[in-house]
Amino acid sequence: METYSTFAGEALKSNVGSPEWMRFFALVSSAIAIYENSPCVPSTASTIEDLRPELTTLYEKLNVWNVLSGYSAGAKLATDKEMWNADVFLLVLDPDEFTVTVSGYSRDQLIEANEEYAKIEKESPQFQSVLVSADSLNALRLAYPNYFLDTAEFLRVVHAALGGNDDAGKSDA
Repeated sequence: METYSTFAGEALKSNVGSPEWMRFFALVSSAIAIYENSPCVPSTASTIEDLRPELTTLYEKLNVWNVLSGYSAGAKLATDKEMWNADVFLLVLDPDEFTVTVSGYSRDQLIEANEEYAKIEKESPQFQSVLVSADSLNALRLAYPNYFLDTAEFLRVVHAALGGNDDAGKSDA
């Protein structure tokens, strides 16, 4: 949802944007809830069999696969500092340019990292930025897939809900 909202310019989490996309994400949320034996989103079906027809219709109508996988394919990753010894990472997503800039900082550079983060937040409010600690760039990708515009896991869960390999839809996410 965050990746779609970023590029569509819609605040779906605040109920601002396409009603069809909001409904699609509500249905997917319920599908995940069903796999996790959790409560479904209100006003959605409570079984995958009952959920699947509406989910399939919206998936096809909205061209979900092409839209979401296109964001991942079009994104460029730029790293502007040495990543091998970094303890803290500053991720900056520019939705207009489809770029993600990752800067790595050592523990000795925490003040510099915080200053750069504050500067971006103040001077470039259109960017999405986050400053986080992680063991590696790979760990960072796993923890923050939306900043890397990685929709693969989400699309895998959707595929399972649509009737693909149902085991693939079981997720800890």
